[in-house]
Order: sequence, then structure tokens, then C-alpha cells
Amino acid sequence: MAKVIFGPVVSEARNKQGSLVFSRNHEGAYTRAWVQPSETYTAARDGVWATFGPLTLRWSANLTEAQRQAWRALAATVTWPDKFGNPKHLSGFQLYIKLNMDLAWYVLPTLDTPPANLLISPPTSITIDLNRTDSHFWLTFAPSPVPADHNLMINGTAPQNAGVNFFGHLWRWFWEYGEGVTSPQDVYAKYVAKFGAPAVGKRIAIQVRLWKLTNGMNSARLVTSGITY
Repeated sequence: MAKVIFGPVVSEARNKQGSLVFSRNHEGAYTRAWVQPSETYTAARDGVWATFGPLTLRWSANLTEAQRQAWRALAATVTWPDKFGNPKHLSGFQLYIKLNMDLAWYVLPTLDTPPANLLISPPTSITIDLNRTDSHFWLTFAPSPVPADHNLMINGTAPQNAGVNFFGHLWRWFWEYGEGVTSPQDVYAKYVAKFGAPAVGKRIAIQVRLWKLTNGMNSARLVTSGITY
């Protein structure tokens, strides 16, 4: 892996060029050799493929031109961060797929007509307390209770050495709470079912976001970490 310092013409690079991959971590920009991704088939991966294909066909075969134009108009009103953190607009087609993929995962109706808005309540705070000795893993979050028509989605990491502070490649979903659930919640049993029982003195990171059932929107994510004791 080679570290990179960019000059005044090119300030940053991401993704693959030939056999070289440009990326960035907490220490700065770097390059690495491209490695063929794993082609391991899983039920989750098959589910994504089985959903994505029909949705792309539905855009052309089922939607009216008026509906497609409405999606394009909605997409033009919002921006999304790219890999550099800069704002970009999605196409109407991209927005249609983005929102409906999550709705399909929860077996909710497909939105052929775009939602009236893309408003969502974001999480405002999270803290964790990892009492391994008493088998408690308290997650405290706000807003509490979880807002109407929202799910609180929880990602975590397997136990790491205490000095680890970069979690980008470690996130795994392990639980969620629906509307009306109040804080705090003890997620110890859910965590152990996914990652196993942690030892004392290990760092665990938690990431939460809110997802809105009526429009498929995901909020910004909040991240925290703590040491088991």
C-alpha cells in the first residue's frame, strides 16, 4: 500500500483506475492493488439482485412518463454527498431505485409515484455502556421514543483491540427498533447473537440511523464507541 500526496492540479482521487485503487483512511490518501471481489453467494445478496432487476424494469415498463418526470423533478430538489463529501444530484431513475430498494427489503409497497417529500427525523445523540461483567449493553438514543413511521437501525462492530478507532470496514447490521420504542435499550443479547460475547477491555463501536417507512429515506448516521468492562 502506497501513501499519496496530491498536488495543486489533482487534490484527491477515489475508486479504481486500471489495476490501481485510490482510497483514503484516517491517515490520509493511499493506493492499493485491485483485488477481485469475493463472489460468495449469500441469501442477502440473492435478495438484493432479485429486487434490483425487477425495479429497473418497472421504471420503464410500469411507470407513466408523468411519473418518471415527477421523480426527475423531485431528484432535482435534493443533493447527496459523493465520495469526496461534495453535493451531487441523483437522476430520477437513481432516486427511484434508491428509495424503493429499502422499501422492498421490508416488503413495503413500491413507490411508483414519488413521495410528497423526503423529510426524515435524524438521530440527535447516542451513548453506550458496555457492562460485560453484568451482561448489559445499554444503548441510549434520542429522539426517544423512536418517531412515528421510523425505524432505528443499529450497526455494530465485532470486539476490537482498545486502540482501534477506524471502523469503516467493520460495520455489520445486528438490530433495529420500530416507532414508539423508548430509550435506553439493553442490546446485549442481540449483540452476542451476532458477534459473540465480548471480553473485558475490548472496544466496540455502534452506528445508528433512522429510516422512514413512508418514503424510504435514510438519515445521517451517528457513531460512538466504548470499552467493555
